[in-house]
Amino acid sequence: MKRVFFAVALGALAMSLVISPPARAQIVGPHFAWDGCWNYGGVPMKTFACDTNAGTSIMVASFDPPAGITALTGVETVIDLMTTPTEIVPDWWSFKNTGACRRTALTASFEFPGRGQWDCSDYWAGRALGGVSLWAMGYAGRPFQVRCILLGAIPQQDARQVSPDTSYYGFRLIVDHTKTVGDSACAGCSQPMCAVITRFKLYQPVELGDWVFIGSGLETVYWQTDIPECPAYVPARRTTWGALKSLYP
Repeated sequence: MKRVFFAVALGALAMSLVISPPARAQIVGPHFAWDGCWNYGGVPMKTFACDTNAGTSIMVASFDPPAGITALTGVETVIDLMTTPTEIVPDWWSFKNTGACRRTALTASFEFPGRGQWDCSDYWAGRALGGVSLWAMGYAGRPFQVRCILLGAIPQQDARQVSPDTSYYGFRLIVDHTKTVGDSACAGCSQPMCAVITRFKLYQPVELGDWVFIGSGLETVYWQTDIPECPAYVPARRTTWGALKSLYP
């Protein structure tokens, strides 16, 4: 039943129109951080000793919406993960696909347990369905790059207005530490990586129009150390409904 609802919800989202954003002084757009909402304790860089299979590292996306989003129904996000251009994305970051070294070690969540008084606002409130729909290693012929696509949606009857004066949670991207050490370990945990949001689209019902964010300057996080070349990414293409359907057979 959930699969049927999610397919219907995504169909409604993909038929929507794109509207141009007005100029604003506020930092409108997506924000990315480790361990929490970017303006409530989240940090841009994560270091991990790579000495245990226990625990997780969590990237948190949040957003400050523009004025005029009166019925938010979902979100589409494109993330490019990269190492330096002279390196190859290591097996430790190989997720999702058949034969991947750490196939089940990456999950996406639209739930935010343990939220505190000063955290971002949780618009989804446990109502969103979605997840990672694509994890493309060596994207666009670049062995140093991975493309990740996430989709999430709520029932249209639950859609409501979001405020331009509020920071909202977008999603959590959870990296499990499994297979970091031991006989079955996947190599490359200590290799520097970066991740940048290259597309962040808010959906509304078709008659209201959608919103594609321009850069806020706060869309990049780093793993182990800074990578000066990041973001050296391939621009995200506009997604069609046919492409979305192909991700959910």
